[in-house]
Amino acid sequence: MRFNISKSAFNSALNLVSRAIAINSPLPALSGIKLETLEDQLILIASDTDLSIKKILTVTEEKNSLEILETGSIVLEGRYLLDIVRKMDSDIIHFEIVDGTLVKISGHSAHFNLNGMRAQSYPQIDFTTPELQFKMPADELGNIIHQTLFATSDKETRPVLTGINFNYNKEELLVVATDSYRLARKH
Repeated sequence: MRFNISKSAFNSALNLVSRAIAINSPLPALSGIKLETLEDQLILIASDTDLSIKKILTVTEEKNSLEILETGSIVLEGRYLLDIVRKMDSDIIHFEIVDGTLVKISGHSAHFNLNGMRAQSYPQIDFTTPELQFKMPADELGNIIHQTLFATSDKETRPVLTGINFNYNKEELLVVATDSYRLARKH
């Protein structure tokens, strides 16, 4: 894997996906960000198994200044990668897998070597969009959540009761929350 990219575009993408990095995960790969280069795009993925974020940067977007020199993939420790990119002194950053999992990150006068993990160690995440979708105003959704949130459980002994169930069929949206004592239901 080898590519060049604009520091600002890459930093922006890293800041977005890093929100989903697992802090204390039993799976070491989840503390990292998966970088994958294809012929014309760079894909960044981060997950904590509850929340997953995927960002795609394409060669055709001029602001990215993305140039894919060699395809491949790797997982790099999220916080180290963020720190390195922030400290780079160049507008264009060069990434290259040097030896298996060793990545060389270089700019104008700064050069870093960062050990990563093989991309195969990162869990497969399904980002397919469901067939059944709906749109509604954000304030209306906020009101529905506010009117049902009180009935959710604060205790994580039964995690299923800490959330709100959204059930949508083609005619209506049914929102339900319970802590096994209280029940909130909104159409």
